[in-house]
Amino acid sequence: AGGEAICLQDVYFVADLLPGFLERTLPDSLYGELGQRGLPPTWSEDSVQADLATQDEKEFLDLEPDELATVLRVSRRAVSGDRVVEVSRSVYRSDRFTLYLQLGPQT
Repeated sequence: AGGEAICLQDVYFVADLLPGFLERTLPDSLYGELGQRGLPPTWSEDSVQADLATQDEKEFLDLEPDELATVLRVSRRAVSGDRVVEVSRSVYRSDRFTLYLQLGPQT
C-alpha cells in the first residue's frame, strides 16, 4: 500500500483443483482464477484475532524490532459448493488495516 508493507499472507489450495497454476505467472486474483475454472467461492468463514507480532513479522512488516507491536491475524476457509478451495492465514499491521464486514446480499 503506497510502497509500504501491510500484510503477510500464506494461501493454500488443493493442487488438483488448479492444475498448472504454479507453472505460470500468478493471476491478479485467486478468486478470479477459481471463477474461470468453475470454482467460484460460494461462502467463506474468517476468524480475526489481535496478537503480538513475532520478530520475523516485525521485520517483514517494517515494525520497530524492540517495541511491542500488535497485528491482526485472519484465518480463512473458502468453499465452492461442497469443496474447500482456499485456506489462508494473513497477518496485518493493525495500524494500517481496517476490517469491513458485509452481512446479507449486496445491493
